Amino acid sequence: MKINCCLKTIIFYLLLFTFFIPNLYSQKNISDCNRAVNFKEYTLLLPNDFCMPKGYTVIDVYNEDVNSDGKADRLIEFSKKEWKCGDTTFLAIYFGEELSKFKFIKTLSNLYVPIVKEFDLEWLIKNCPISDSISRYAWPNQGMIKFKKGQIIVPFAVNLEKGLDFYFEYDKTRENWYLKYQQEWYRIDYNLSTEIGYSPDSKLQKVDNGLCIDDFKIKNFLKPE
Repeated sequence: MKINCCLKTIIFYLLLFTFFIPNLYSQKNISDCNRAVNFKEYTLLLPNDFCMPKGYTVIDVYNEDVNSDGKADRLIEFSKKEWKCGDTTFLAIYFGEELSKFKFIKTLSNLYVPIVKEFDLEWLIKNCPISDSISRYAWPNQGMIKFKKGQIIVPFAVNLEKGLDFYFEYDKTRENWYLKYQQEWYRIDYNLSTEIGYSPDSKLQKVDNGLCIDDFKIKNFLKPE
């Protein structure tokens, strides 16, 4: 009887450790996780396992089927809340699954122009310790990146008057996005707005053997004045 009693006690504590204690630890991790947002409505849109380092905040959340599987995916832009010149905007990609669940795929940091208050050379030299590299970018593209079915489209200004749209298309075989097309655009009034337009002869140009979105570096497309 004593052996059976001890054995039952041991089994009880093993079950407690196996099921209950890890769950407490998991809940603690979730509650301690940074899920700060710029707008309250974004809170309900964040996948359960989404987490950022301390000091970061969600800027925007998008819903679009970027892998063309018929389910809406979740795309989350975030950056440092108290950013400094040259900091990066990140894009976390989650694929939609059944029952409104999401699966984390990757976080990209190479699609956005470095964050600055303004692209004025005098201001950059005065306020940004790495102004030499930042001044090579002609215009910010935060808020300009678009998501469509099977595509991530990255607009980028090559100078103050014109730019390019880069169309990355999802390849189901390779399970990633690859540069498929690019298109030129012009700035309608770069002194007053960020609005862009397309000339009648500005057609989508097919890119053969386009690079993977992970290897994309927008500064490589800057053209010398």
